[in-house]
Amino acid sequence: MTGFGQNYLGIGNYSDDTGGATKKIGFPGDPIGDGLGPYPLSYPSGFSDYGDVVNPGASASIAFRSGTTSGKNLDIDKDGGAWQTAFFGTSWVPVYNYSPANGEQILGRVIDFFGGCAPPSGTLHIGSIQLGYRSPGADRYLVLSGLNVLDQDSQGVEAAAVAVEWTLPDSSTRLQQVDTNPRGIALFRILSNQSGVHQLCVTDVTKSGYLYDPSQNGETCDTINIP
Repeated sequence: MTGFGQNYLGIGNYSDDTGGATKKIGFPGDPIGDGLGPYPLSYPSGFSDYGDVVNPGASASIAFRSGTTSGKNLDIDKDGGAWQTAFFGTSWVPVYNYSPANGEQILGRVIDFFGGCAPPSGTLHIGSIQLGYRSPGADRYLVLSGLNVLDQDSQGVEAAAVAVEWTLPDSSTRLQQVDTNPRGIALFRILSNQSGVHQLCVTDVTKSGYLYDPSQNGETCDTINIP
């Protein structure tokens, strides 16, 4: 057995292809299995049951068995404090194949055990992009950009991380990332020694609790020509 299987998946010992289960029953008190089942198992056409018996090691717990008292241990989980794992010796697939609702119920418990998965509270998009430049010296250009990040209500969003890619006239590129200010504005600048078309494109916008939706952008790229 590998160290990962023993230390992180929580496997104490196992027996290959000996599960032979026709149902799964949640183990009382387990954070995933408690109160769930019995769930009948049905494999998709062309699939066979090669489920294993898996017994928990130190600090691991039985999640599902094939019977209430004398059944075989089919699945286990382990709470490592900063991390959690779940190991299905007998696949989740036959649960879902028999009843998608049953399969989703188990997945919901697994997600909760892993800490939950809260949906985004809102969306982000780019309202507009402005470009300009200054020439501080011969053949030297300070190219400037300001853009605003808006939420689903078209309000500026503070502390959103905006990643952009500049493309210079010689097709070379530069990457930058800046956080928006309290008004939802991100400011970028680069020094260039090239005349011609400079392009800025937004590649990503991130903020906890939000989903970036580029389909709502007023602009995603903008260009300026330095003569």
